[in-house]
Amino acid sequence: MAGLLVATRYDWVGVAVFALVLGGMTAMRVLQLPAPLQVAAALAAQGAAWASVLHLYERIWWLDILVHLVLNGLLAGAAGLALHRARMTSSKQHRRGRWGLVITTTGVGAVLAVVWEIAEWFGHVYVDQRVQIEPGDTVGDLAAALLGSALAGIALARRRTEDER
Repeated sequence: MAGLLVATRYDWVGVAVFALVLGGMTAMRVLQLPAPLQVAAALAAQGAAWASVLHLYERIWWLDILVHLVLNGLLAGAAGLALHRARMTSSKQHRRGRWGLVITTTGVGAVLAVVWEIAEWFGHVYVDQRVQIEPGDTVGDLAAALLGSALAGIALARRRTEDER
């Protein structure tokens, strides 16, 4: 909430970015996801928002890749866990059930990454041309997000297997 108020000192794009962060944090709370996941995602999202508002992505070349890897992985993990709790993935202890959770989480993360890149394109075209949309940037972002999502799926499957023992 404080980030949203401080962002008003910068520009309305910053306000929109922090409003998205607040919306995401609220959704995680409503879904009653584990507190460590909520905290990690909130910190990553706020860090990403501040990096955007302070234009750190233009100064630190690897920061964008790191944010896509970590934040997309956390969001994919949250979505994968929410789908698992809603019994939309297999909960069997055998291999197929674990792989189903990995594949579902990775797939949801891939969709989130594509939506994120479309939002960046929309932002570049309709909001502020400083938003980067070069092909190399987009491909790197998607690759990092996909890796983060797959790692989140593997971590979720391992955790579910341990919880079910």
